[in-house]
Amino acid sequence: MLKTVLILALTLAGFISRAQDSLEFAQVYYKNAWHIIDKRGNFILNQGYRVGMYQNLCFTDNLAMSIADNKVGFTDFKGNQVIQNKFDGAHCFVFGYAPVAVGDKWGIINRKGKFIIEPVYDYAGGFGPEGLAGLLKDNRIGFVDTTGKLVIPFKYHWARLWNTTPDYPFFVNNRISVIVADNEEEIQNGKSGCLNTKGELVVPATFDFISYFEDGIATARKDGRLVLIDTVGNIVQQFPEVVQSIYLSRNHAIIHGNDGRAGLMKRTGEILLEPKYNGIDPFSEGFAAVQIESDEVGVKSAFIDTTGRFVFDRIFGFIRPFSEGYAAVEINGKWGFIDRKGKQVIEAKYDDVKDFSDGLAIVGVKSGESFRYGYIDTTGSIVIKPAYADAGYFEYGLAPVKIGKKYGFIDRTGQVIIQPKYDNAFSFQRERLGNFD
Repeated sequence: MLKTVLILALTLAGFISRAQDSLEFAQVYYKNAWHIIDKRGNFILNQGYRVGMYQNLCFTDNLAMSIADNKVGFTDFKGNQVIQNKFDGAHCFVFGYAPVAVGDKWGIINRKGKFIIEPVYDYAGGFGPEGLAGLLKDNRIGFVDTTGKLVIPFKYHWARLWNTTPDYPFFVNNRISVIVADNEEEIQNGKSGCLNTKGELVVPATFDFISYFEDGIATARKDGRLVLIDTVGNIVQQFPEVVQSIYLSRNHAIIHGNDGRAGLMKRTGEILLEPKYNGIDPFSEGFAAVQIESDEVGVKSAFIDTTGRFVFDRIFGFIRPFSEGYAAVEINGKWGFIDRKGKQVIEAKYDDVKDFSDGLAIVGVKSGESFRYGYIDTTGSIVIKPAYADAGYFEYGLAPVKIGKKYGFIDRTGQVIIQPKYDNAFSFQRERLGNFD
């Protein structure tokens, strides 16, 4: 059975043409599989994949992952098979190497498909910028360099973190969290510390967990309290007991109490809003949406600024984050938009809306039991009449729309550019090709 394909989350941006070093494409669902198409509607590589996993195409190193008969290989972006479909699992090529599975054991290959690390390990990750790749053996982690030399021995257990991509061992900012335990039975209650790239335990194993380091700071838990630590394990901030989880966002942290209610705190520890609200969104364009309360009648929401002060002196129903200077707000069951001063600039008359993107917002009008979608500009003028059963954002000049029972793509004048033949479709995006080094 084909193993789950995991990929290293990479920041891939910029655009030139496909013939140079970037690619524009859209994800579409066609004949029971997800594919990618170019802006002319042509299938690129024409190989199926799981939704949301277009990264399987592996834009770095100019190699795309290919799958045939439950085996994995790699093609170039002209469709030439560079490495045959013969592996039972794989990660993308990064820095010239890719982890692959043979049966239930993992190793690492180079661009010629030759093993530099034989497939004898329980799991393998990709090489990072420090030139190390993580391996799992008997539930302990070790690291090898590109010559295959074991430079960090299998001594500590891997502290697998939640909600991380990829789900394999790798360093972030020269640190990786590990668990010190004598045996597997002790792992559950073992203490976490951090290794550096020399394999030294530079953060002592005295914490219940440690997250990734960012700007020299990581979230951790010790003795039941959330704390912030520096790269050698010094506690630089201890949070009140009421704080059970936090989401760090630049100078602020969204905090949650024992009952799951949300509040706001500065990174310095000063609580701006007690955790008593239903939810707080991350800041966008200097404002954050706060759901104050909800009942059987509806919800009450408002906006705060970065000081935690409620602004605009207005209460709305549901609200959406600011985008391109405007925020969608619900008033008496209808949707409109306010500007950054809180002024109602587009009348609340729509049954559904989405945020502004590229100067246009999607608006929906209810027609019987269904909706019809179109587009307005920032003045509220209708640019494309609500005529579609579904609509997506304009990106790179085109937007996916549902015409009848199928999806196609229109331009900003409403002209159909790619005929509707897909069962689902997402907006176009750009990814950079080339070597990741």
